[in-house]
Amino acid sequence: MYKVILALLLAPCVLFGQDFKLRLDASLLGSQVSGDYLAGFNKIGFSGGVGIERQLSKLLRVNTAIWFTQKGSRSETNPTSIDYYVMRLNYLEIPLLINCSLINKTSLTSGISTGVLVNSSEQTAFGKFKGGDFTALDLNFLLGIEYQLSEKVALTFTYGQSLLPIREIAGTSINIFAGNDQYNSWLKLGFSRILIGQ
Repeated sequence: MYKVILALLLAPCVLFGQDFKLRLDASLLGSQVSGDYLAGFNKIGFSGGVGIERQLSKLLRVNTAIWFTQKGSRSETNPTSIDYYVMRLNYLEIPLLINCSLINKTSLTSGISTGVLVNSSEQTAFGKFKGGDFTALDLNFLLGIEYQLSEKVALTFTYGQSLLPIREIAGTSINIFAGNDQYNSWLKLGFSRILIGQ
């Protein structure tokens, strides 16, 4: 499966080498889940993968990728505390992003991503437990800034927010502005590097 996805990402670079670039993305992120009654981007995770990008004009680029992303939620207390809690959510995520060049080697990035839940777990000081089911798909809005360190390497900072609940709580509305349904949100700091293409 992974070989097929990688082949699909590489194919445009091979067939249209001057138009498409292959890029590597890697980031650390801090995430939280609204609706879990905890606050703060305390759950540290990793996000990374490979993708392709294409220059549309002097100012605009479009890119897509496949990322493995670790999200979730975590209390600030240590694992032996009675109120300790951690939620781990691992996704395979496909973003579609537009990048607009600004000034001084910076650019604005915006788009959406769809994540497929690979696995999940919840744990307290008393061990793992099974809570309510999480939704299989995670639809997200992404907004970020890139700073070009060199011709092929960029520093990236991204904010992400689920548009639909990752877990619905009985009796609440499927509405990002109402109810106690749960939503992912995260801050991500990392880099991207062009591997193939100019």
